[in-house]
Amino acid sequence: DLTVRDQHLCLKTLHGLEPVDVLIKRLDDEWLDPLELRSDSGLGVPGLMQAVRAGNVVLANAPGGAPLESNAVLGFLPAICEHLLGEPLALPSLPTWWCGEAASLHDALPQLERHVIKSTYPTLAHDTQIGSTLDAHAMAQLRARLQRHPGAYTTQAYVPLSHQPTWHHDNQIVPRAAMLRVFALADGAQSWGVLPGGLVRLAPPGQLVASMQRGGSSADCWVLADDEVATPTSSPPPVPGLLGAAQQPRHITSRAAENLFWLGRYTERAENSVRLAQITLRNLQGEHQHSPTLLAWLSACAHWHSLVPADVACNAGNRRQFERQLIAQLAPQRGAAGVGYNLRALKGAADNVRERLSHQQRHLIERLDQAFASSVHHLSTEPDLAAQQALQALAHASEGLVAITGMQTDRMVRDDGWCMLSIGRLIERLSTLSHALALGLRTECVQHDAGFEALLALFDSTITFHAQYQQRRDLVALTDMLVVHRDNPRSLTWIEASLRSRLGKLPRGGHEVAAELLQQLAWPRQWDQVDLAALLNRCEHAANALSDRLGQCYFSHADRLNRSLIA
Repeated sequence: DLTVRDQHLCLKTLHGLEPVDVLIKRLDDEWLDPLELRSDSGLGVPGLMQAVRAGNVVLANAPGGAPLESNAVLGFLPAICEHLLGEPLALPSLPTWWCGEAASLHDALPQLERHVIKSTYPTLAHDTQIGSTLDAHAMAQLRARLQRHPGAYTTQAYVPLSHQPTWHHDNQIVPRAAMLRVFALADGAQSWGVLPGGLVRLAPPGQLVASMQRGGSSADCWVLADDEVATPTSSPPPVPGLLGAAQQPRHITSRAAENLFWLGRYTERAENSVRLAQITLRNLQGEHQHSPTLLAWLSACAHWHSLVPADVACNAGNRRQFERQLIAQLAPQRGAAGVGYNLRALKGAADNVRERLSHQQRHLIERLDQAFASSVHHLSTEPDLAAQQALQALAHASEGLVAITGMQTDRMVRDDGWCMLSIGRLIERLSTLSHALALGLRTECVQHDAGFEALLALFDSTITFHAQYQQRRDLVALTDMLVVHRDNPRSLTWIEASLRSRLGKLPRGGHEVAAELLQQLAWPRQWDQVDLAALLNRCEHAANALSDRLGQCYFSHADRLNRSLIA
């Protein structure tokens, strides 16, 4: 979400680069900036340290403060307080011994059974151990390690955690160790107020250390009051401008926008690959399985969608091998971009924007991915029934994708993020369908009934076409329905017009961006003056160029427009 431009730290959003003045880091120091610290790191923000040195951003917890988080500091807190403040600690410190001191090591070794042994330096990641839980052999090994590397260990007096009842998955109530983290807020000069309740951290089952990084979890905390809790008897007075403030749009980060964009693309891509796989299997089993033009078109489309390996062709002599390869490639672990891969990628994009999707939509995507992977896992080992079982799995996947599309269309707020999702779908649709129709012309499959119907099916326009043109099978009718029809959401004219509309609603001069990105396309009213094959090629090229340009302008912010936005 963050980038450095001209020694300034910025948040990447669809509205441009927003300056960031203060940052709280949750990374260890060495991972902050791969340009200056760890070059092998994919974490951190390149150039962050340069922005800090230039004074353009403040790190609230400055680099170099990690030693203060060491367990060993607790052993020195009483003396530090006496030295700096001239008074004892207001709250007693937990008795702590840093074993790097010879005297502390000498005192700690005989008492290890009553201590908790921790790593002095968090980066070493030594497991916290409770001395009373170790057997004689483990204790001897621990003493040996302390004597070899005393400075790496800190021991503390063991204070047993409280236990609370928890519900176990086998319908039993079992005790688990728990600790309560409370929070205090500064409410005036030298004054603090402790909030009621807090965060309850539970240790993993059977363990005594509550660590979220090692399998711990959280629980609700109920605070019982001695007296009745006061509740407001009247509504608070209206705040001037409250409605206007509530309606202020929330800026979408570039990372969220990019994931929504690919959520849309992978949803559309999954639909198209499922539909193409269904069309291919049905035709390989049907009465037109010997049609050379149909087989050529199916083969070219399947290769373009990575439904089969590039070296497997579909012709009259190897239809069954082509079919077996297609079925084997359905599973997500096979192939570069087959059906299973697209469903898995759809799930990955959804996981990255979980906060933007409803609980129902996320579970539907997860169940679809799991169910399809399970249903096609063993198909390659059952050749006699594989085709029918594959068609059943594809039918279930198609139904699931229809539900997902419905949720995207009818259950999401129409903000900039949804607009980017919709653009992703339209770009994928324009690229896929224009390429498929161009292949239909090139292989001449549109000149035969079987290929004609297959193209209509891929465009999901079979019923609409036959309702309008009955039994016609000519190129003019096909072009009208799939290219220039203004009310068919699968026609190229409708897709192109919708793209212009969506791009015009994006922030930062969307109309200008739309005009720039789509200038390669002739206006739909001029399409009848353009050669169809050339038009389809331009549509596919424009879709790819549009995707790249959107990434530069809104995701990576590599375009020149952003430089003027940095204050």
